Amino acid sequence: MNDAVLVTRGLTKRYGARTAVDALDLAVRRGSITGFLGPNGAGKTTTLRMLLGLVRPTSGSALVCGVDVSTSRPPVQKIGAIIETPAAYLWLSAADVLLVCAQTSGFGRSRRDVDALLARVGLGGREHDLVRTFSLGMKQRLGLACALLSDPEVLILDEPMNGLDPVGVVEMRELLAALGAEGRTLVVSSHQLVEIQQLCSDIVIVVQGKKRFAGPMSDLAGNERLRLRLSDAVKARALVTAAGFVAAADADDARVITVDAAHAQAPELAVLLVNAGIGILALEPLSFDLEQAFLDVVGGAPALVAPSPAPPRLLGGAA
Repeated sequence: MNDAVLVTRGLTKRYGARTAVDALDLAVRRGSITGFLGPNGAGKTTTLRMLLGLVRPTSGSALVCGVDVSTSRPPVQKIGAIIETPAAYLWLSAADVLLVCAQTSGFGRSRRDVDALLARVGLGGREHDLVRTFSLGMKQRLGLACALLSDPEVLILDEPMNGLDPVGVVEMRELLAALGAEGRTLVVSSHQLVEIQQLCSDIVIVVQGKKRFAGPMSDLAGNERLRLRLSDAVKARALVTAAGFVAAADADDARVITVDAAHAQAPELAVLLVNAGIGILALEPLSFDLEQAFLDVVGGAPALVAPSPAPPRLLGGAA
């Protein structure tokens, strides 16, 4: 806990009779890149808004950089954020938007600083273009530039890859990884699980406002698994289960089972099956799949109805 830059205790938000966030206890490690995951309407954006002081919790507390943002103004010099789709002054140029945001937020930034930030997020050469001509992906980049104006310790990003093409997604992932390598703490909410798996060190999963998992990615990965294609998958599954392994039938191929076993146990399994007269047509180790792990944790929870969104905020400070 002493190494946590973001801590929530019993954080709860209710909208009438509906509980959007339910007694959430979290501790985000300093310097980590944490993926914040959950089905639509699971309470992710509401949680992030409470961390930024944009929504007051019904109960509980949230500390960011040592400040209880449930009762005090967030330390805007230490936090940068993108929440939902960034809004901006559409009639201004990208550079002018950053200069206005810097001035209104009290951040001293020169035109040279602004141009450098725009170049870093992939908008170099577009400094003079009006924001109204920008695509959604370009607005996401501009939002990230605004979030970086204060050179923050913590970045809270809600779907930062939204609207980016495949090349842009890779570029954004690499940029976020570089920001994390500088010692910043990042909390990234996203539905792009492949990118989250490649980017993040830690994972938080929420369902119906409740925490289902929080910890290092390696803890979520759990046991290694083996995929076996067999001459008799039904008999093989019963055999390996009786031997103490956890085995699951494949939904798409009746000849395949997946066994929770370390890759080093493959010879042991092979001997067990061959001695029982079961032919092994293929045996391969499975690498960790965040998407499958996420579905296992969520349990196929349906998408939920989110509360009506708050009006969009202009790009700039977190509060």
